[in-house]
Amino acid sequence: MLIKNLKIIDRLGLFKNIDVNNWFAQTRGTLTTAIIYAAKCGYKNVYLVGVDLRNIIESKERMGGEKSDPHPTEITNNKILKMSQIIKVYQEYLHKNYGINLYVTSKISLLNDVLEYRDIIKK
Repeated sequence: MLIKNLKIIDRLGLFKNIDVNNWFAQTRGTLTTAIIYAAKCGYKNVYLVGVDLRNIIESKERMGGEKSDPHPTEITNNKILKMSQIIKVYQEYLHKNYGINLYVTSKISLLNDVLEYRDIIKK
């Protein structure tokens, strides 16, 4: 169903140049809106910084890789998709149709199972 919806909104110009259509769609959270905005702006490599899909309070423990419970968008009752499942569909669709790659930059992200991890801080 999500693929069908993506195809429909794609035909309306959702992923094309920002001047084509000034509206955005959202699926379960603002993360998908940010990805659509990046696509509309023409970015080919989109790095999701600070997106771990966990309920973490900013602290020293977080910077050290402390894990916590999943974010509510990662919890499902089998009637709706988890955010990580949605992001996987977006990645596959955008890569196939537009050559756009999504990357995750958090080592503890729940997206590491569906997106390639990229360390953006060179030491």
